[in-house]
Amino acid sequence: MLLFLEVLGVLAGAVLLAALAGQGVSRRSFALGAALVPAALACVLLGASLWPTTRNILAERARNAAIPPAEAQLAPGRSADVEVEFVEWARERIPPGATIHVLPGDEEGFQWITYRLLPSLAVDRPEEAEWLVFYDREPD
Repeated sequence: MLLFLEVLGVLAGAVLLAALAGQGVSRRSFALGAALVPAALACVLLGASLWPTTRNILAERARNAAIPPAEAQLAPGRSADVEVEFVEWARERIPPGATIHVLPGDEEGFQWITYRLLPSLAVDRPEEAEWLVFYDREPD
């Protein structure tokens, strides 16, 4: 029903636009009106939402810019309840480019830990790793 009313509104707007143009309602003026009404409506809707959206984006950017870069890198780990201090401790000791295997950790924490330990590369099997990182688990 809503689509029917929208189409009916576009058609009525096209007829009104053609009549206001003073040309009467011919095929050409109707087609032009049918094209201009949705375009004009889209411009009005864009203008109505563009400023609030832009203002929100700029405000969010200002809030994010106030966060120090070091804290911004650690924030995802904190939100995933990862022991960030432990990961930073491991990061200082594992040489860049070494292969690592993280045991076990939940998926979200695992993703952030392997990201934070870059450029060390995570491998799927412990026997392929140069370094084993035991997270929330005691070595067996």
